[in-house]
Amino acid sequence: MVLDIGTIVQSFFLLFIIMDPLGNVPIFYRVTKTFKRQDKNRIIQQAILTALFILILFAVSWSRIFDYFKLSFESFSIAGGVLLFLIGLDMIRGHMKRYESGKGFGVVPLGIPLIAGPGAITMVIILSKTYGLATAVISIIAAMILMELTLAFCGNILRLIGNKSSETLTRIMGIILVALAVQFILNGLQIFL
Repeated sequence: MVLDIGTIVQSFFLLFIIMDPLGNVPIFYRVTKTFKRQDKNRIIQQAILTALFILILFAVSWSRIFDYFKLSFESFSIAGGVLLFLIGLDMIRGHMKRYESGKGFGVVPLGIPLIAGPGAITMVIILSKTYGLATAVISIIAAMILMELTLAFCGNILRLIGNKSSETLTRIMGIILVALAVQFILNGLQIFL
């Protein structure tokens, strides 16, 4: 199978939008603003490795999961589209949950569900099915690298764009996600039409 750079870039972009980096930056910054750089780096590494493992696991094993539960890809596309639609609506409405620092913050909630949440898992399965495993895995790795950089420089990013701009960009990404979700639902419904 020949890898298409345009498809990989598009897949990476869609996955990165769903991870909501600009929504996660203020959460990460608020929770870790009093931490030492070493502790912040450890939390980032935990989060990235956790999310990477979960997303690659679903990219590789989604067909076995579907076979076990006797799911069709079309039904998953509809359900996933509804889920992505709801996540997109939350992004548009600016619903930001509050999280506290604690042991394991890098794994839960930062790694799962903030980075590798239901939306990202859904997107990985759709990418793997539509474009193939190699494209999905490359997109996951690229998104994780950019997410790691985003978290590492979260203070600089917030100073540069400010909290209000971060919220505005998150809402714009939410609109894109809602439109994408509607497309997934329509794609799933085509088999019934």
